[in-house]
Amino acid sequence: MAKAVKKKTRLGVIDIVLMAVAAVGLALTIVGVCIPFFSQVSEAFGESSTESYGLFADFEWREGVMGDDLKFGIEVVQAFALLSLIFAAIACAVLVLGKLGILKLNGLFRIILAAVGLVMAALSITFAAVYAGQFGGIDAGDFGGTDFIAAAGAYLVMAGGIVSNLALLVGKTK
Repeated sequence: MAKAVKKKTRLGVIDIVLMAVAAVGLALTIVGVCIPFFSQVSEAFGESSTESYGLFADFEWREGVMGDDLKFGIEVVQAFALLSLIFAAIACAVLVLGKLGILKLNGLFRIILAAVGLVMAALSITFAAVYAGQFGGIDAGDFGGTDFIAAAGAYLVMAGGIVSNLALLVGKTK
């Protein structure tokens, strides 16, 4: 009886680097969802203060003040941030499993998957910035003012999603 010989998968330096890059991108995305997503920077009489809000903070009071002027709610930002996280995780898993020879994908599916992940990452920061911009700022001249802006979490979600999906796009699965 002949035994089936399993072909041993050899990983090169480039393969290991791409797997590490995809894992770092996923880690950035996870951290981005967990740390403050928005900041309110206030300045009054020369004193500055910053208040940070996570992605899942209660924005009901802020949205209630806007009323009909609000174009979209925080749910859209949350959805695209989570989609970016999901696509970063899929990209990391597909790349690692593909490099190890466990999963085989054709080139077109891999390219489409990476492209959709890149779009989700770009839309996550876009919607976060637009959501923050809906509230505008208050400019009180020399007395101070306030701004509501996208914070580090939004940028990390975008960067992690882009890094993971670019690694999938560049890396060939075996």
